[in-house]
Amino acid sequence: DHDGEPEYAHVDLPGTHGLLPAVTVHAPAQLLVARLDPGHVVEVPAAPRSLVHVVRGTVRCGDTDLLAGDEAHLTSAGPYDLSVAPDHADGGEALIWQLET
Repeated sequence: DHDGEPEYAHVDLPGTHGLLPAVTVHAPAQLLVARLDPGHVVEVPAAPRSLVHVVRGTVRCGDTDLLAGDEAHLTSAGPYDLSVAPDHADGGEALIWQLET
């Protein structure tokens, strides 16, 4: 319902690293947070469309390095890996929208 009042949510995510669900959305989508330490890899499940937005550090998506502020749009890609680029020791963080349609 686009005519209703907007809803807002605040979620405190655990300090752990990995792939974490963020907030529940009222759409055929899921919002995830990837918190990555150097040497750590997370596998993002397949989705018809996926948007990766890097918010901190340098995150490797497949064989492409994404800097803070960069995005990757994937369609029908199947599962894919996110990791910290090998030459970046600070870790990284990304928001991932998994769109089901």
